Amino acid sequence: MGSLRDQLVRSGLVSQEQARAAEAAKTTRREGRSQSTPAVAGTTAGRLPAGARAWVPLPAPDQPADPLQEARDSAIAHDHRLPGRVRGNRRWYFAGRDRRLPCLELNEEAMGLVERGEAGIVETPEGEAWLVDRDGAELLARAGSTWLRAWRGRTEPS
Repeated sequence: MGSLRDQLVRSGLVSQEQARAAEAAKTTRREGRSQSTPAVAGTTAGRLPAGARAWVPLPAPDQPADPLQEARDSAIAHDHRLPGRVRGNRRWYFAGRDRRLPCLELNEEAMGLVERGEAGIVETPEGEAWLVDRDGAELLARAGSTWLRAWRGRTEPS
């Protein structure tokens, strides 16, 4: 049994010339990728646009959670949750609590809110994530909350 390319050529679905062109395009894409450009969480293209500021608080690895602070953060996140449907076909990756890169699938309107800093992404300790409005994101940022995972706001933690 040969490769899928060989099978497609043998069955007549793809010509030998089309198979060579596809292989050449695959090699070009592989070589064109920059290995030195790291991805940045909280962006759709992997890099921050010029002049943009993104601040994401990362949890301390071994710091125990303060139950009172967690309760306050939970209340803020739930009270400021964006209403309506935000689910769509565009992905926004963010730095998760477990140091992985989860994503939210957002519609165009919700993506615009996040890109403009009018909404932030929160994540519960269990890994559930949703959008909060600018006021909620600002409250969480000022408190230094680990619930806030991505927000392009202008407030630095105090």
